[in-house]
Amino acid sequence: MLKRSVLYILTVSALMYAAVYIGEKTLYMIVFVMLIAPFFSVLMLFLSFFRLKYYEAVSTEEAVRGEKVDYTLTIKNRDLIIYPFVKVNFLNNNEMKWSNEEEIYISPLHKQTIQKVIQCRHIGKYTVGVESIELWDFFRFVKLRLKLKKENITIQINPRIVKLHGFNAAAGYESDFGSNSISIKVEDYAEISEINKYHSGMPKKNIHWKLSAKRNELMAKKYEKTEGKVIYFFVDMEPYFMLAVGSGAKDIIIETVLAIAKYLLDNHIQAVFCFNDKSLKTLKMNGFYDFNTLYVSLTDMQMEHGFKITDVIKITRMKHFDMNNVIVLTSNITEELTEALTSAAKMRAKAVLICYDNDTVHQQQNAMLVDDLKEKGVPVYYIRHADEIKNVLEK
Repeated sequence: MLKRSVLYILTVSALMYAAVYIGEKTLYMIVFVMLIAPFFSVLMLFLSFFRLKYYEAVSTEEAVRGEKVDYTLTIKNRDLIIYPFVKVNFLNNNEMKWSNEEEIYISPLHKQTIQKVIQCRHIGKYTVGVESIELWDFFRFVKLRLKLKKENITIQINPRIVKLHGFNAAAGYESDFGSNSISIKVEDYAEISEINKYHSGMPKKNIHWKLSAKRNELMAKKYEKTEGKVIYFFVDMEPYFMLAVGSGAKDIIIETVLAIAKYLLDNHIQAVFCFNDKSLKTLKMNGFYDFNTLYVSLTDMQMEHGFKITDVIKITRMKHFDMNNVIVLTSNITEELTEALTSAAKMRAKAVLICYDNDTVHQQQNAMLVDDLKEKGVPVYYIRHADEIKNVLEK
Protein backbone atom coordinates (compact mmCIF):
# COMPACT_ATOMS: atom_id res chain seq x y z
CA MET A 1 0.00 0.00 0.00
CA LEU A 2 2.86 2.41 0.83
CA LYS A 3 4.58 1.71 -2.47
CA ARG A 4 1.34 2.35 -4.38
CA SER A 5 0.71 5.60 -2.48
CA VAL A 6 4.23 6.92 -3.13
CA LEU A 7 3.96 6.06 -6.83
CA TYR A 8 0.60 7.85 -7.07
CA ILE A 9 1.96 10.99 -5.34
CA LEU A 10 5.00 11.04 -7.63
CA THR A 11 2.75 10.72 -10.69
CA VAL A 12 0.50 13.60 -9.56
CA SER A 13 3.55 15.73 -8.73
CA ALA A 14 5.06 15.09 -12.17
CA LEU A 15 1.82 16.00 -13.92
CA MET A 16 1.45 19.13 -11.80
CA TYR A 17 5.02 20.19 -12.64
CA ALA A 18 4.32 19.57 -16.34
CA ALA A 19 1.08 21.60 -16.15
CA VAL A 20 2.84 24.55 -14.54
CA TYR A 21 5.79 24.34 -16.92
CA ILE A 22 3.71 23.91 -20.12
CA GLY A 23 0.59 25.79 -19.01
CA GLU A 24 -1.75 23.29 -20.69
CA LYS A 25 -5.30 23.44 -19.25
CA THR A 26 -5.86 19.75 -19.97
CA LEU A 27 -3.00 18.82 -17.68
CA TYR A 28 -4.48 21.02 -14.94
CA MET A 29 -7.81 19.18 -15.29
CA ILE A 30 -6.08 15.80 -15.09
CA VAL A 31 -4.17 16.86 -11.97
CA PHE A 32 -7.39 18.16 -10.41
CA VAL A 33 -9.20 14.86 -11.11
CA MET A 34 -6.30 12.84 -9.71
CA LEU A 35 -6.32 14.94 -6.55
CA ILE A 36 -10.04 14.60 -5.76
CA ALA A 37 -10.46 10.99 -7.00
CA PRO A 38 -8.96 9.40 -3.84
CA PHE A 39 -11.36 11.37 -1.64
CA PHE A 40 -14.38 10.12 -3.60
CA SER A 41 -12.89 6.62 -3.55
CA VAL A 42 -12.60 6.64 0.24
CA LEU A 43 -16.10 8.13 0.54
CA MET A 44 -17.57 5.27 -1.50
CA LEU A 45 -15.56 2.81 0.62
CA PHE A 46 -17.24 4.08 3.78
CA LEU A 47 -20.63 3.85 2.06
CA SER A 48 -20.03 0.23 1.06
CA PHE A 49 -18.77 -0.53 4.58
CA PHE A 50 -22.11 0.42 6.11
CA ARG A 51 -24.29 -0.93 3.29
CA LEU A 52 -22.73 -4.32 2.52
CA LYS A 53 -24.72 -7.36 3.62
CA TYR A 54 -23.69 -11.02 3.68
CA TYR A 55 -25.46 -14.29 4.36
CA GLU A 56 -24.05 -17.74 5.21
CA ALA A 57 -25.78 -21.09 4.89
CA VAL A 58 -24.96 -24.79 4.96
CA SER A 59 -26.95 -27.68 3.53
CA THR A 60 -27.05 -29.32 6.98
CA GLU A 61 -25.65 -28.63 10.43
CA GLU A 62 -25.36 -32.33 11.25
CA ALA A 63 -23.65 -34.92 9.07
CA VAL A 64 -22.01 -38.33 9.25
CA ARG A 65 -18.27 -38.75 8.78
CA GLY A 66 -17.46 -39.20 5.10
CA GLU A 67 -20.35 -37.08 3.87
CA LYS A 68 -20.07 -33.68 2.21
CA VAL A 69 -21.73 -30.46 3.34
CA ASP A 70 -22.38 -27.59 0.94
CA TYR A 71 -21.45 -24.13 2.19
CA THR A 72 -22.75 -20.93 0.58
CA LEU A 73 -21.69 -17.34 1.22
CA THR A 74 -23.69 -14.55 -0.44
CA ILE A 75 -22.45 -10.94 -0.40
CA LYS A 76 -24.93 -8.33 -1.61
CA ASN A 77 -24.27 -4.88 -3.09
CA ARG A 78 -27.35 -2.70 -2.53
CA ASP A 79 -25.87 0.49 -4.02
CA LEU A 80 -25.30 2.06 -7.45
CA ILE A 81 -21.54 1.92 -7.01
CA ILE A 82 -19.14 -0.95 -7.61
CA TYR A 83 -17.41 -2.74 -4.77
CA PRO A 84 -14.00 -3.11 -6.43
CA PHE A 85 -12.05 -5.16 -3.89
CA VAL A 86 -13.76 -7.44 -1.40
CA LYS A 87 -11.51 -9.94 0.37
CA VAL A 88 -13.11 -12.79 2.33
CA ASN A 89 -11.02 -14.63 4.92
CA PHE A 90 -12.41 -18.00 6.00
CA LEU A 91 -11.85 -19.75 9.30
CA ASN A 92 -8.76 -21.93 9.12
CA ASN A 93 -10.13 -25.41 9.74
CA ASN A 94 -8.88 -28.84 8.72
CA GLU A 95 -12.41 -29.78 7.71
CA MET A 96 -12.38 -27.13 4.94
CA LYS A 97 -10.54 -28.36 1.90
CA TRP A 98 -10.40 -24.98 0.17
CA SER A 99 -8.29 -21.82 0.12
CA ASN A 100 -8.52 -19.69 3.25
CA GLU A 101 -9.26 -16.50 1.31
CA GLU A 102 -11.18 -15.28 -1.73
CA GLU A 103 -11.03 -11.86 -3.44
CA ILE A 104 -14.00 -10.72 -5.51
CA TYR A 105 -15.65 -7.57 -6.90
CA ILE A 106 -19.38 -6.88 -6.87
CA SER A 107 -21.21 -4.89 -9.56
CA PRO A 108 -23.84 -2.28 -8.59
CA LEU A 109 -27.12 -3.76 -7.33
CA HIS A 110 -25.75 -7.29 -7.72
CA LYS A 111 -24.61 -10.08 -5.41
CA GLN A 112 -21.73 -12.52 -5.45
CA THR A 113 -22.09 -16.10 -4.25
CA ILE A 114 -19.18 -18.22 -3.08
CA GLN A 115 -19.96 -21.93 -2.89
CA LYS A 116 -17.68 -24.48 -1.27
CA VAL A 117 -17.78 -28.09 -0.15
CA ILE A 118 -16.88 -29.19 3.36
CA GLN A 119 -15.34 -32.64 3.54
CA CYS A 120 -16.50 -34.24 6.80
CA ARG A 121 -13.27 -36.06 7.53
CA HIS A 122 -13.26 -36.41 11.32
CA ILE A 123 -15.82 -36.82 14.09
CA GLY A 124 -16.48 -33.79 16.23
CA LYS A 125 -18.02 -30.33 16.36
CA TYR A 126 -16.50 -27.73 14.04
CA THR A 127 -17.01 -24.01 13.50
CA VAL A 128 -17.05 -23.01 9.84
CA GLY A 129 -17.60 -19.86 7.83
CA VAL A 130 -16.23 -16.35 7.50
CA GLU A 131 -13.51 -15.05 9.78
CA SER A 132 -13.37 -11.53 8.33
CA ILE A 133 -14.37 -9.43 5.28
CA GLU A 134 -12.02 -6.67 4.13
CA LEU A 135 -13.01 -3.79 1.84
CA TRP A 136 -10.57 -1.63 -0.16
CA ASP A 137 -11.12 1.59 -2.04
CA PHE A 138 -10.45 1.86 -5.83
CA PHE A 139 -6.82 2.82 -5.35
CA ARG A 140 -6.22 0.34 -2.51
CA PHE A 141 -5.10 3.19 -0.28
CA VAL A 142 -7.52 2.49 2.59
CA LYS A 143 -8.78 -0.82 4.01
CA LEU A 144 -11.78 -1.37 6.28
CA ARG A 145 -12.66 -4.62 8.06
CA LEU A 146 -16.34 -5.42 8.30
CA LYS A 147 -17.77 -6.25 11.70
CA LEU A 148 -19.03 -9.84 11.55
CA LYS A 149 -21.93 -11.60 13.19
CA LYS A 150 -21.30 -12.89 16.69
CA GLU A 151 -22.61 -16.39 15.99
CA ASN A 152 -20.73 -18.70 13.62
CA ILE A 153 -22.06 -21.81 11.93
CA THR A 154 -21.33 -25.03 13.82
CA ILE A 155 -21.41 -28.43 12.14
CA GLN A 156 -21.71 -31.64 14.15
CA ILE A 157 -20.00 -34.57 12.43
CA ASN A 158 -21.28 -37.87 13.82
CA PRO A 159 -19.65 -41.30 13.54
CA ARG A 160 -20.63 -43.84 10.92
CA ILE A 161 -22.14 -47.17 11.94
CA VAL A 162 -20.18 -49.83 10.07
CA LYS A 163 -22.26 -52.92 9.36
CA LEU A 164 -20.33 -56.11 10.13
CA HIS A 165 -21.50 -59.36 8.54
CA GLY A 166 -19.18 -61.35 10.74
CA PHE A 167 -16.88 -61.00 13.73
CA ASN A 168 -15.11 -64.22 14.63
CA ALA A 169 -14.09 -62.94 18.04
CA ALA A 170 -17.76 -63.00 19.11
CA ALA A 171 -18.60 -66.40 17.57
CA GLY A 172 -20.42 -68.69 19.97
CA TYR A 173 -21.92 -65.92 22.08
CA GLU A 174 -25.18 -65.63 20.17
CA SER A 175 -28.43 -66.09 22.06
CA ASP A 176 -30.65 -68.99 21.18
CA PHE A 177 -33.53 -66.79 20.12
CA GLY A 178 -33.57 -64.74 16.91
CA SER A 179 -34.52 -61.19 16.19
CA ASN A 180 -37.95 -62.25 14.97
CA SER A 181 -38.89 -64.01 18.20
CA ILE A 182 -41.99 -62.76 19.95
CA SER A 183 -42.04 -61.58 23.54
CA ILE A 184 -43.27 -64.88 24.98
CA LYS A 185 -40.31 -66.76 23.52
CA VAL A 186 -37.91 -64.21 24.87
CA GLU A 187 -39.22 -64.69 28.38
CA ASP A 188 -38.37 -68.37 28.16
CA TYR A 189 -34.69 -67.42 28.07
CA ALA A 190 -34.81 -64.39 30.35
CA GLU A 191 -36.57 -63.08 33.36
CA ILE A 192 -38.02 -59.62 33.84
CA SER A 193 -35.75 -57.52 36.07
CA GLU A 194 -37.87 -54.35 36.14
CA ILE A 195 -40.72 -52.50 34.43
CA ASN A 196 -40.38 -48.84 33.46
CA LYS A 197 -42.08 -46.29 31.24
CA TYR A 198 -41.58 -46.93 27.54
CA HIS A 199 -39.17 -44.54 25.79
CA SER A 200 -38.50 -43.99 22.10
CA GLY A 201 -35.82 -46.40 20.90
CA MET A 202 -36.82 -49.31 23.16
CA PRO A 203 -37.82 -52.57 21.39
CA LYS A 204 -41.59 -52.63 20.89
CA LYS A 205 -41.66 -56.33 21.72
CA ASN A 206 -40.72 -55.39 25.31
CA ILE A 207 -43.97 -53.42 25.86
CA HIS A 208 -46.00 -54.81 28.75
CA TRP A 209 -49.42 -54.56 27.12
CA LYS A 210 -51.55 -55.63 30.11
CA LEU A 211 -49.91 -53.18 32.50
CA SER A 212 -49.98 -50.45 29.83
CA ALA A 213 -53.74 -50.92 29.48
CA LYS A 214 -54.24 -50.65 33.25
CA ARG A 215 -52.11 -47.53 33.67
CA ASN A 216 -53.21 -45.94 30.40
CA GLU A 217 -49.55 -45.37 29.39
CA LEU A 218 -46.95 -47.51 27.68
CA MET A 219 -44.80 -49.57 30.05
CA ALA A 220 -41.78 -51.63 28.99
CA LYS A 221 -40.19 -54.75 30.45
CA LYS A 222 -36.46 -54.94 30.99
CA TYR A 223 -35.03 -58.43 30.78
CA GLU A 224 -32.17 -59.90 32.70
CA LYS A 225 -30.94 -63.01 30.95
CA THR A 226 -30.40 -66.04 33.11
CA GLU A 227 -28.36 -67.77 30.40
CA GLY A 228 -25.74 -66.56 27.96
CA LYS A 229 -22.41 -64.82 28.23
CA VAL A 230 -21.43 -61.21 28.58
CA ILE A 231 -18.56 -59.61 26.68
CA TYR A 232 -16.58 -56.91 28.48
CA PHE A 233 -15.26 -54.37 25.99
CA PHE A 234 -12.46 -52.15 27.36
CA VAL A 235 -11.89 -48.94 25.38
CA ASP A 236 -8.67 -46.97 25.78
CA MET A 237 -9.40 -43.25 25.32
CA GLU A 238 -6.08 -41.73 26.42
CA PRO A 239 -4.78 -38.84 24.27
CA TYR A 240 -1.19 -39.95 23.74
CA PHE A 241 -2.38 -42.29 21.00
CA MET A 242 -3.02 -39.20 18.89
CA LEU A 243 0.73 -39.14 18.27
CA ALA A 244 0.65 -42.58 16.71
CA VAL A 245 -2.54 -42.31 14.70
CA GLY A 246 -3.03 -38.58 14.23
CA SER A 247 -6.40 -36.82 14.19
CA GLY A 248 -8.06 -40.03 12.98
CA ALA A 249 -7.55 -41.77 16.34
CA LYS A 250 -10.93 -40.67 17.64
CA ASP A 251 -12.59 -41.87 14.42
CA ILE A 252 -11.04 -45.34 14.77
CA ILE A 253 -11.96 -45.68 18.44
CA ILE A 254 -15.57 -44.56 18.15
CA GLU A 255 -16.45 -46.31 14.88
CA THR A 256 -14.76 -49.57 15.94
CA VAL A 257 -16.73 -49.61 19.18
CA LEU A 258 -19.99 -48.84 17.37
CA ALA A 259 -19.37 -51.43 14.65
CA ILE A 260 -18.80 -54.20 17.20
CA ALA A 261 -21.63 -52.94 19.42
CA LYS A 262 -24.07 -53.06 16.48
CA TYR A 263 -22.93 -56.56 15.58
CA LEU A 264 -23.38 -57.73 19.18
CA LEU A 265 -26.80 -56.09 19.34
CA ASP A 266 -27.98 -57.69 16.08
CA ASN A 267 -26.86 -61.09 17.37
CA HIS A 268 -28.38 -60.61 20.83
CA ILE A 269 -25.06 -60.68 22.67
CA GLN A 270 -24.90 -58.79 25.93
CA ALA A 271 -21.93 -56.46 26.34
CA VAL A 272 -20.51 -54.09 28.94
CA PHE A 273 -18.40 -51.19 27.64
CA CYS A 274 -15.76 -49.89 30.03
CA PHE A 275 -13.81 -46.67 29.40
CA ASN A 276 -10.64 -45.42 31.06
CA ASP A 277 -11.66 -41.77 31.27
CA LYS A 278 -11.67 -39.88 34.57
CA SER A 279 -15.21 -41.00 35.42
CA LEU A 280 -14.54 -44.67 34.55
CA LYS A 281 -17.71 -44.65 32.49
CA THR A 282 -19.41 -48.04 32.10
CA LEU A 283 -22.31 -48.73 29.74
CA LYS A 284 -24.26 -51.99 29.64
CA MET A 285 -25.97 -52.80 26.35
CA ASN A 286 -29.08 -54.95 26.30
CA GLY A 287 -31.10 -53.36 23.50
CA PHE A 288 -31.47 -50.57 20.94
CA TYR A 289 -32.11 -47.99 23.64
CA ASP A 290 -28.74 -48.79 25.23
CA PHE A 291 -27.06 -48.70 21.81
CA ASN A 292 -28.43 -45.20 21.17
CA THR A 293 -27.13 -44.12 24.59
CA LEU A 294 -23.71 -45.53 23.69
CA TYR A 295 -23.76 -43.72 20.33
CA VAL A 296 -24.50 -40.34 21.93
CA SER A 297 -21.98 -40.89 24.73
CA LEU A 298 -19.18 -41.75 22.31
CA THR A 299 -19.97 -38.82 20.03
CA ASP A 300 -19.71 -36.34 22.91
CA MET A 301 -16.89 -38.07 24.77
CA GLN A 302 -13.54 -36.29 25.03
CA MET A 303 -10.20 -38.05 24.72
CA GLU A 304 -8.66 -37.06 28.02
CA HIS A 305 -6.11 -38.42 30.44
CA GLY A 306 -7.57 -40.97 32.82
CA PHE A 307 -6.55 -44.37 34.13
CA LYS A 308 -4.38 -47.03 32.53
CA ILE A 309 -6.52 -49.54 30.67
CA THR A 310 -4.91 -52.40 32.61
CA ASP A 311 -6.02 -50.77 35.88
CA VAL A 312 -9.58 -50.55 34.56
CA ILE A 313 -9.48 -54.26 33.71
CA LYS A 314 -8.30 -55.08 37.24
CA ILE A 315 -10.99 -52.93 38.85
CA THR A 316 -13.70 -54.50 36.70
CA ARG A 317 -12.45 -58.03 37.43
CA MET A 318 -12.66 -57.31 41.17
CA LYS A 319 -16.32 -56.34 40.75
CA HIS A 320 -17.18 -59.17 38.35
CA PHE A 321 -15.38 -62.39 39.22
CA ASP A 322 -17.08 -64.18 36.32
CA MET A 323 -15.57 -61.79 33.76
CA ASN A 324 -14.06 -64.23 31.25
CA ASN A 325 -14.83 -62.69 27.87
CA VAL A 326 -12.71 -59.65 27.14
CA ILE A 327 -12.14 -57.36 24.15
CA VAL A 328 -9.55 -54.59 24.52
CA LEU A 329 -9.23 -51.66 22.12
CA THR A 330 -5.94 -49.83 22.59
CA SER A 331 -2.76 -48.63 20.93
CA ASN A 332 -0.52 -49.13 23.94
CA ILE A 333 0.48 -52.79 24.04
CA THR A 334 2.36 -53.49 27.26
CA GLU A 335 3.58 -56.63 29.01
CA GLU A 336 1.01 -56.01 31.75
CA LEU A 337 -1.77 -55.98 29.16
CA THR A 338 -0.54 -59.13 27.43
CA GLU A 339 -0.43 -60.93 30.79
CA ALA A 340 -4.03 -59.92 31.49
CA LEU A 341 -5.20 -61.20 28.11
CA THR A 342 -3.21 -64.45 28.22
CA SER A 343 -4.45 -65.21 31.74
CA ALA A 344 -8.01 -64.92 30.44
CA ALA A 345 -7.15 -67.25 27.55
CA LYS A 346 -5.72 -69.82 29.98
CA MET A 347 -9.09 -69.85 31.77
CA ARG A 348 -10.69 -70.97 28.48
CA ALA A 349 -12.21 -67.54 28.08
CA LYS A 350 -12.14 -65.45 24.95
CA ALA A 351 -9.70 -62.56 24.94
CA VAL A 352 -9.31 -60.28 21.92
CA LEU A 353 -6.97 -57.35 21.28
CA ILE A 354 -7.84 -54.63 18.75
CA CYS A 355 -4.97 -52.25 18.15
CA TYR A 356 -5.27 -48.95 16.29
CA ASP A 357 -1.86 -47.89 15.09
CA ASN A 358 -0.47 -46.65 11.77
CA ASP A 359 3.09 -46.12 13.01
CA THR A 360 5.30 -48.79 11.42
CA VAL A 361 8.09 -48.27 13.96
CA HIS A 362 5.63 -48.60 16.84
CA GLN A 363 4.24 -51.81 15.33
CA GLN A 364 7.72 -53.31 15.04
CA GLN A 365 8.38 -52.53 18.70
CA ASN A 366 5.18 -54.36 19.65
CA ALA A 367 5.77 -57.28 17.26
CA MET A 368 7.16 -59.65 19.92
CA LEU A 369 4.28 -59.00 22.32
CA VAL A 370 1.73 -59.44 19.51
CA ASP A 371 3.33 -62.71 18.35
CA ASP A 372 3.28 -63.97 21.94
CA LEU A 373 -0.43 -63.19 22.20
CA LYS A 374 -1.22 -64.98 18.95
CA GLU A 375 0.72 -68.07 20.04
CA LYS A 376 -1.36 -68.21 23.21
CA GLY A 377 -4.61 -68.05 21.29
CA VAL A 378 -5.44 -64.34 21.60
CA PRO A 379 -6.64 -62.87 18.26
CA VAL A 380 -5.08 -59.52 17.37
CA TYR A 381 -6.64 -57.05 14.93
CA TYR A 382 -4.67 -54.09 13.57
CA ILE A 383 -6.68 -51.06 12.40
CA ARG A 384 -4.69 -48.27 10.75
CA HIS A 385 -7.55 -46.15 9.42
CA ALA A 386 -11.24 -45.83 10.22
CA ASP A 387 -12.14 -46.85 6.65
CA GLU A 388 -10.45 -50.25 7.24
CA ILE A 389 -12.66 -51.27 10.17
CA LYS A 390 -15.03 -53.51 8.19
CA ASN A 391 -12.32 -55.34 6.24
CA VAL A 392 -10.16 -55.92 9.32
CA LEU A 393 -12.85 -57.08 11.74
CA GLU A 394 -14.59 -59.41 9.28
CA LYS A 395 -11.41 -61.45 8.68
